[in-house]
Amino acid sequence: LYRGAFSSVPRGFAVLDLCSSWISHFPPELLEGARVAVHGLNQAELDVNAVATERHMQDLNDNARLPWEDNSFDFVTMALSVQYLTDPRAVFAEMNRVLRPGGMAIVTHSHRCFIEKAVKI
Repeated sequence: LYRGAFSSVPRGFAVLDLCSSWISHFPPELLEGARVAVHGLNQAELDVNAVATERHMQDLNDNARLPWEDNSFDFVTMALSVQYLTDPRAVFAEMNRVLRPGGMAIVTHSHRCFIEKAVKI
């Protein structure tokens, strides 16, 4: 999925990986010159993310407002975490705000649930 998307744009693109961790599931050979911003809940995990060029720790359930300017990224990704958001619409609105015109949001879902991360709605 990421390979096809990232191959469709020139090198040097910008991607925001929301709800990230110690790994972003991106093909490293396509990241040369790319801006890779990772966002998550655990600073220690973000700090060891080898492809990250910038890191930001934030709980989107406390504050959905992203710290980046409008039209900052060619891609916004969120892997296996949307089910833990208490207000996904607010987060999706922010994803749209920081995406450049023509940019792409890639959200993947999981059938798994970690009960300790589940949110009460």
